[in-house]
Amino acid sequence: MNLGEKLKSLRKENGYSIKKLIERLNEINIYVTEKTIYRWENNKVIPDIATIKTLAFIYNVNLVGIYEETKCYKSLTKNEAKFLHYLRANSNFRKIVSMINKLQFQSNI
Repeated sequence: MNLGEKLKSLRKENGYSIKKLIERLNEINIYVTEKTIYRWENNKVIPDIATIKTLAFIYNVNLVGIYEETKCYKSLTKNEAKFLHYLRANSNFRKIVSMINKLQFQSNI
């Protein structure tokens, strides 16, 4: 499964139409078009890690899992890849990052 297929699968599993996903992203100040989501889901464009992190939060899934399942490491910078490697290795760190992410998103809403 590539990243686009995974993003599309997660969107559908979570009951989001493309329009509803756009509305949800707009609520947290991420503005995209239907064309952008179509391009993500058809693997024409790879979203940046911040956007994937946001989508992982919306879909209530683990960011590391998305990258591991899709083998999409080539889109990461060297530092992002190191960070994900560290997250995989340290479960306590993952819990802390998850808590921080939740707090950050709650403050954006």
